[in-house]
Amino acid sequence: MAILCVATSPLLTRGTHGAPAAVAAWRLGIAGVILLFVPGALRGIDRAGVKWAIPAAGFLAMHFGAWIASMRLLPLSVSVILVSCHPLFVMPARWALRKERPTRAEATGAIVALLGLVVMQNAAGKTGSGSAAGVALALFGAFCLAAYLLLGAEARRTMPAPSYALFVYALSAVLLTVWTLARREPLQPPSVQEWYLYAALAILPTIGGHGLFAWAVGHVRPVVVSVSFLGEPVIASLLAIPVFGEIPAPRVVLGGVILLFGLGVTAAGAERKTAVEPTAGM
Repeated sequence: MAILCVATSPLLTRGTHGAPAAVAAWRLGIAGVILLFVPGALRGIDRAGVKWAIPAAGFLAMHFGAWIASMRLLPLSVSVILVSCHPLFVMPARWALRKERPTRAEATGAIVALLGLVVMQNAAGKTGSGSAAGVALALFGAFCLAAYLLLGAEARRTMPAPSYALFVYALSAVLLTVWTLARREPLQPPSVQEWYLYAALAILPTIGGHGLFAWAVGHVRPVVVSVSFLGEPVIASLLAIPVFGEIPAPRVVLGGVILLFGLGVTAAGAERKTAVEPTAGM
C-alpha cells in the first residue's frame, strides 16, 4: 500500500509549478496539520526520539527539495529512477554504523533490483537536456532519503509512527519555508489548482506512502523499507500510461519485472527478527 501511494508522487508533482522547496513545504505542512488530529500524536513525541527526528527532518526536507528540483530538469522516469538508488547508501551505512550486515538474500535481492533499475535507465533514453545538475540533484535526493530512513529507525525506537511523522513533517515544512523565503522565491501557490495538488500530495504519497513507511521502519529492518521504495518507478510508469499517455518501452517493462523480482527476494529473505522493538501507535 505504501509503495502504491508513494508512486503517485511523481505524477502529482509534475503538475505543480511552484518553487521546488515551496511545493515540498506545503506538501509536508498540510500532512502535519492532518496528523494533528490523530489521537495521541502530540503526546507520543519524546526527547529520546526527538534527537534522531531533528536530523531526520533536515534530510527529509533536503530530499524533497532536491528531488522536485531534479524533476524540473529531467524527464519524470529518469528522475524517479535515479532517486530510487538510495539502497546503495543504506546497506553500507548500516554496516558501518551498526555492524548490521545484510543477509545474503537481502544483498542478492537489492543487487537484482538495482540491475532492473539499470535496465530501465538504459531504456529511458537520453535526458534531452543532458542536465548534469538534474542528475546530481536526484542522486543527492537519494542520499538524503537513505539518511532519513536510517535516522527514522532510531527515532522509532521510542516514538510511535504518528508522533514521529508529525514532528518530522512539521519541522521539515518549517525548514523548507525558511529556505524558500531566504532565496526570495514565492511561497504562495501560483494557482488554485496547486492547492488541490498539494492536498493530494499530502494525503496520498506523504501520509499514505511515507507515513506507512515510517510505521514499517519501526518493525522491519531499514534496508527492507529502502529497497521497497524501488517499486515506485515501476508503478509510476504504469500510472503514467492512463494519466499522460506515456507507454513504457519494452526494456522499461523488462527492467520493472527484474526490479520486482529483486524486491520479492529481499522481502522473503528479510530476518523475522525486527531491527527495533515495535512501538505503540499507527
